[in-house]
Formats: sequence, C-alpha cells, structure tokens
Amino acid sequence: MDDYPAICPLLDELDDQHVRMRPDVFQPVGDSIRQRERIARFVNQDDAELFVAEINSTIVGLATVRVSPNPDAPMVRAGSCACLNDLVVKSEFRGSGIAKMLVDRVTEWTQSRKLPCLLINVWHDNKTALSFFTTHGFMPRCQQMELRIDKAT
Repeated sequence: MDDYPAICPLLDELDDQHVRMRPDVFQPVGDSIRQRERIARFVNQDDAELFVAEINSTIVGLATVRVSPNPDAPMVRAGSCACLNDLVVKSEFRGSGIAKMLVDRVTEWTQSRKLPCLLINVWHDNKTALSFFTTHGFMPRCQQMELRIDKAT
C-alpha cells in the first residue's frame, strides 16, 4: 500500500481507456480515492497479488491477479484458475516490454500456486490488447456477445 499514490494514476489511465472505448458500459469516476479498497484486495489477500514495474524508482506499470474458482455447476469440474484483472503500462512506456514482463511475473505467480491456467477478459474493441495477448500465447476460451436492445429498430 506504500505505492498507493503512484498506482492510482495508472488505474485511472486504464479506467479512462475503458470509458473511451465503451462509454455505454463504463463511466468516468474521477476520484482515485475509490481505488484504495480495490488495491487493498490484491495486496492484503493470500489469493491475489499486485505487481508493479519500476524504472528509476518510478512505477510505470502494474498487473493485478487473483484466484478465480470455476463456476459451481454440476457440469463444470471443480478447481480454480488465475485471473489477470488489470494490466496497464504508462502510455509513454508502452511497447518497451514492460507488459510482457508483468505477464511473465503473473504467470510465475500462477504456476507457483499450481493453477492450471491464467485467464483475462479483453474487450472486443481493444485491438491492441487482443493482439498483445494473442502474441503472448493467450487463446480465446469463450466469447461473450451482446444484442443491443436499446439500439434495435
């Protein structure tokens, strides 16, 4: 939590990107203070972690991961996977390998817990993220689709 002041602007940047991409789903929050509980969930729990990337003692990227149990349904096998919740690199440092380094660290965390897979949700409109994750070995697992009733004629 010592890094809280440096982490908030990164999460704000990620949130702003989501608002720009899907304003029908996301809304501006404009208050970094709400991030404290969000960050604490990853820092203070054994089944979650927050990793930061630093250059010259400045935080330039972060990743959050948590254990996510499989759905409790008769047809689904019991177990858990890791879920990469947030991955963000300051815009001026993108393309420098920091995101890959963070994903590698999250992968190590996942392996150390003997979890069979690492999941991430990526919005369809986020072509940069889709390309990044595909390039680094992620494959589609399922596809969530929507029918916009409010736009239907």
